[in-house]
Amino acid sequence: MGIARKVGATLLIAAALGIWFGMSPDTGEYDRQISAALSEAQLNELTAESAPQQQVVNGWVTRDLLEIIARQQAGSDARQAALTTLLIVTIGIALITYRRERPAPPIVAGSAVPPLQPGPSVTPTTVLPAQPAHD
Repeated sequence: MGIARKVGATLLIAAALGIWFGMSPDTGEYDRQISAALSEAQLNELTAESAPQQQVVNGWVTRDLLEIIARQQAGSDARQAALTTLLIVTIGIALITYRRERPAPPIVAGSAVPPLQPGPSVTPTTVLPAQPAHD
């Protein structure tokens, strides 16, 4: 029974690791979007001739980059919850499966429990006389 439990737990941990790495976000898509937004901003800055035009260009690139961040965050919400749950379940399975079991002490037929050893004797040093009861 112990071996089957360990094999099953090992397979669950391997599946958990597969899900962990399988759910990783595709950073290449966001890298391309960021590069495109920054390239467009550089082209727009070349045509900006005054400070107000440069402010408009900076506003556009800020808007584009914030949109990319919002898309990235929307995709990672489910991933964070799934990965946290997966981590907790994996740790629980590992603790239950791989904990050390303490073997029960062997019971040998005919073995007797050793008798208790007497401790040091206690003798009172002073004895108080009994007090008569008052009515």
